[in-house]
Amino acid sequence: MIFDKITPEKLDSWSKDHSRRAQEILPELVARLVLSSSNKIKNFHFPYGKGIQYPGYDGYLVVDEATNFFPAGTSVFEFGTNGDIQGKFDEDIKKRSENSDGLDIEKTAFIFVSSKIWNHRTSIPKKITCTAKLYNWKEIKIIDAQTLCMWIDNHPGVSVWLMEIMNCNIHGVSTAEKFWDEKIGNTSPNLTYQFFINNRDAEVKKIEKWISTNGRGFFFIKAESAMEATFFLIAAMNSFDIDVLQKVILVSDSKTWGKVISMQNKDIILVPTFSVDENISCPDYVNAIIPISKFIPLANVSDKFEGVEIYRFKHDQFQKSLLELGVSSDIIFSLEKETKRCFLPLYRNLSTNPIIKQPGWLSTLGSEVEYLIPLMLLNYINIDSKGDLTILEMLTNVSNEKFLSKLDDWTRIEDFPVVNTGKVYRVVSIQDMWLFLGDKIKRKDIENLREVIMLIFSETIPKYDLPKEQRLMANIIGKQDRYSKQLIEGLLISLIFLKERDTKFLETSIGSTDTFVTVLLRDVMNNVITEKQWLSIAEFFPLITEASPKTMIDILKKEMNNLKSEFWELFKVGENNSIFSGNVYHHIIWGIERLVWIEEYAVDAILILTRLAHKKLPLPSGNTPDSSLNQVFYFFFPQTALNKDDLTRLLGKIIREYPQVGLKLVENMISSREHSFVLTISKPEWIEFNDPSEVRSLTYAEIKDYRDKIVAVFFNNVKVGKDTNALKVIFENLDFFYHDYESTIKNLVKENINGIPDKQRAILATCIRKTIFKNKKYSDAKWLLPIEIIKFLEEILPEVEPSGVLKYLYLCEYSPPINNPIPYSNKIDFDMEKDDKSIHAEREIAISKIFSDGGIGAIIEYCKYIEDASGFSRIISEVVLAGKFDVDFLLKISRFNLNLFRGIIYSLNKDGLELMFETLKRAENIEWKQEAEILSQAAPNMILWVELESKRKDILEYYWRKSPIVSVSHFDEQEAKYYLLKLVEHGRVIEAINSSAYSTYNNYETLLFLLVSLRIYLSDEKRTTYLDVKTIVPNNIQNIFHKISQNKYKDIEIIGALELYFNDILSYDFYPQCINEWIGREPEVYVQIIENAYSNNTAGEKNRSSFYRMLNKITTIPGCNKENIDKDTFNNWVKNVVSVAQEKMYVKETLWSLGTLLSYSPNGDDDIFPHQVIRDFFEENMHDSNISEFLVPNFITGKINQQGMVANWGSVEAAEENIANKYNCDANTIRIDFPETASILRRLRDHYNWSSKNLRDTDEWYFD
Repeated sequence: MIFDKITPEKLDSWSKDHSRRAQEILPELVARLVLSSSNKIKNFHFPYGKGIQYPGYDGYLVVDEATNFFPAGTSVFEFGTNGDIQGKFDEDIKKRSENSDGLDIEKTAFIFVSSKIWNHRTSIPKKITCTAKLYNWKEIKIIDAQTLCMWIDNHPGVSVWLMEIMNCNIHGVSTAEKFWDEKIGNTSPNLTYQFFINNRDAEVKKIEKWISTNGRGFFFIKAESAMEATFFLIAAMNSFDIDVLQKVILVSDSKTWGKVISMQNKDIILVPTFSVDENISCPDYVNAIIPISKFIPLANVSDKFEGVEIYRFKHDQFQKSLLELGVSSDIIFSLEKETKRCFLPLYRNLSTNPIIKQPGWLSTLGSEVEYLIPLMLLNYINIDSKGDLTILEMLTNVSNEKFLSKLDDWTRIEDFPVVNTGKVYRVVSIQDMWLFLGDKIKRKDIENLREVIMLIFSETIPKYDLPKEQRLMANIIGKQDRYSKQLIEGLLISLIFLKERDTKFLETSIGSTDTFVTVLLRDVMNNVITEKQWLSIAEFFPLITEASPKTMIDILKKEMNNLKSEFWELFKVGENNSIFSGNVYHHIIWGIERLVWIEEYAVDAILILTRLAHKKLPLPSGNTPDSSLNQVFYFFFPQTALNKDDLTRLLGKIIREYPQVGLKLVENMISSREHSFVLTISKPEWIEFNDPSEVRSLTYAEIKDYRDKIVAVFFNNVKVGKDTNALKVIFENLDFFYHDYESTIKNLVKENINGIPDKQRAILATCIRKTIFKNKKYSDAKWLLPIEIIKFLEEILPEVEPSGVLKYLYLCEYSPPINNPIPYSNKIDFDMEKDDKSIHAEREIAISKIFSDGGIGAIIEYCKYIEDASGFSRIISEVVLAGKFDVDFLLKISRFNLNLFRGIIYSLNKDGLELMFETLKRAENIEWKQEAEILSQAAPNMILWVELESKRKDILEYYWRKSPIVSVSHFDEQEAKYYLLKLVEHGRVIEAINSSAYSTYNNYETLLFLLVSLRIYLSDEKRTTYLDVKTIVPNNIQNIFHKISQNKYKDIEIIGALELYFNDILSYDFYPQCINEWIGREPEVYVQIIENAYSNNTAGEKNRSSFYRMLNKITTIPGCNKENIDKDTFNNWVKNVVSVAQEKMYVKETLWSLGTLLSYSPNGDDDIFPHQVIRDFFEENMHDSNISEFLVPNFITGKINQQGMVANWGSVEAAEENIANKYNCDANTIRIDFPETASILRRLRDHYNWSSKNLRDTDEWYFD
């Protein structure tokens, strides 16, 4: 027997001994039996467990078929577990008959179920007959323990479940629930059903369909491991719309499998959890779902049967699934690295059961397990890399052919610790390998390891032989890396693991692995001298740092003390600082960052970062020593192993010895209090360390204590001198420094202010004013400072402010911090006009005061600092100049503040230009260039231009060449045309285009003239000297093209020629409308463009490339486009194109280009690509070998290029596969009417199927 039969006596006895449990279980038992008995259930409700205490029927069922245990239609159930079955039955049926809860009892069956044996004088049939006379139920049934056990016998899945509940004797079988609880219950966090079915909807639906259609025989679920396949199956079944789990029996051995099959029950679903082979039997009447590993021989046979294959998680699928379990991003990153997203290593990692944590490959390989040690040391091999193969042979001491042959056999073992992805072998879990193989390392392995590392680092990386701008193309140029980067990283990781296991090797012949690693890396680093050597090793700096922190600290200190060291070349970077820029200094910083997490080396690492920051290296923003320090000293969550006391003391040292760095750090610490978001710096990946930043809860008292320590160490170490930076930090963050240090701040000001230059004092005073201003203006803001602090600032401001014009420096900027701002409040509308007037009034008072105290000289001095020229122009013209045109004053201002100069002239001319004209006529000793400068700053209009015509030629020339450009939107039609033509006349054609591009000016002739003129200027070397080509804005030229192309009477030949000429300047997405129209009218033009694109006679490669790019922008098919569908037009055009191409002997090139052009076809009337016009073309011409050989391949490529890769790296969406399916469906739809086109669509389908598979493969690149 597989298991003891549940007899009525056993069930009766168990119900008596476990009365409460029986009350809870009986409804669930009946519910499972109902679900196992029928597939035609319409409505179903059986509360169980805690649900039995709620009012209502114990069970409710609506079903379309009758069985021996319930009728078709509506039934209600009542349950009983006590000894007096008859009494309970009488009570329940009377109660439900008197109050049927809205049901029509004449159309409803009443079913009473008890787990006890009916032991009354009145038999069940007689009892039912008598009761039926009293109540009008459609049907009455009584199911006692006898009948219930018969029902249970018919459903082994339910029987196994109940035996597990009753702790009966059971061998070799279990329910899915029990299996899941036993295997998944010891994972932390607990894996969920959703975890296994995420993004596997198609596979889930296929299983459900097979079960719901009563599939017979085998159904295979193939995965990397049978365990994962089994978990997936159980999770999938839990998600089904139909309830099938109660039919499932899991079988744990082949002997039991045979016994279960011999029961010949057609309603159960069998799932083996033992290792199956080809000899497993399964008669046709049995449902068997077989979870298998894809590595076993049976996996090949399984392809002949129905089934699904589940693939390893992709990157974002893995991330999403674990995030849903509550796993943090940092831990997910580690898990992904440790498991390569393989399920069994992940399962072992998450399991809390020590037995599960031991991998199966240990026992499978037996004594051969030591052959894995070289793989463990390498972590990665690319067999296409000769260097990798050299290193492998040095470590294995056997031929690569022999070793790789054995390795290929091993990788077919389930849960093998190395995965093979094409040409690459990669260790799944480095931690697992070292945990179980680390103690098997021999002295020879250590010696081999030293030899290969010294060899690798004695060579430089070939790409560093190239100039920096060519390094991205190193592989194309023939400068491939000799060794895989991942292999080198694997060797360094092995050094880290060796060092970490130092104590385990001390008593062996190997000795101290810590000393071995330290000496080895010291020897490696001491040989790094040249820039090329530093560049080659820099990428591995973080791992070398982890392997030997002391060595790297010593090396960095030595190099930093040597200003002539080639080490500093790493920090000489260009403007491009992206991850593709080739800059490697990032790795140096990341390596140092890892050291701040190791308490022993944290202080040295932080001081090294400080020294780097102090050097003010010309690095782009982002990953810099300053940004690293900011995160190390982050106020709430310092990114370091140091405690806050040590960190505060170290901050004092930095403020004292590197004051500029220290002050920036303090500023950032204070500002970081405003948000809790922290950018995590690089952390050690392979060594254990304590991360204090993970403790995120701080009490108010702890925050206050930390603030007090920072402030104390700041004032104890800061020095002011002639630099206001320290005082600026204090006053900009006074709420942080003020409390308990009011007198200290006053003394700092008093002792140092007189030694500070006036300009610096003015800047400091402006800083103080801004704080006062904000607190007065935004009177109901939540961040307002206490009144006492504002009063303190107002008291100290007079001591800080300089005398003279610099006292009013604060008024020079836009939105100045004036003394009495108009308050802003959310409760009332803000009066902008009143605000502007208050600023104007304070500025007017200041200018008057400066003028009265220091005269015109003081005003000129003050004008040097004015930023808001428009705000001061009117005040100066009225208060200082009293509306007079003071040429001498204006010319002095023009030397240092051109905006103010222009603004004053504009203000003086507000009532007309006559005053300026008259003044200039009367002006004595004014040079023509000075007069021209004044005129050029006046607001342009026709009156000014007419006046200019009366001036000497030099002034006229100066004006049109130097005057600021304005948009022609300011002019009427006549003025705009005059202005643009004058600009062109004087060589400012680019400015003319910029002036009109975004205006409403649309004069066709003038705008066309601008483009023609620009072409003439660019084509003439003499005229080009007048142009600043850098000021060409491609979008502005495109806008001009867009305007003139809309003209009904446009000359498409002239505009088309211009589109060709400017093609290189314009953006890649520019659509040359006139070229597309022109080639439709004149096929010869299309062929001419093709000829120029492919001809060796075209002047220069640049011109050929330009014509080729234009071909790619010709996308409108004559006679087959969204605006015009005409088959005759299309056919005639193609015929003429081919005819011209034959004359010019460019048939092949023309057909290539035609293929690309036709790929822009719109969809047909049936919404299938391409349009019927193009389909007819293919059907009529595919017999022509030129069409099939040259045109069709480019048609396919063109369509693929338009769509691009629609599924990004790591995408869990099967976008490429969906496109393939769409093309396949379309091909099947049109295959009768358009068989040739259908074959083309199938070629597109094949491409996207290949792309979909390739996408899955490239997901492995994540680990590279």
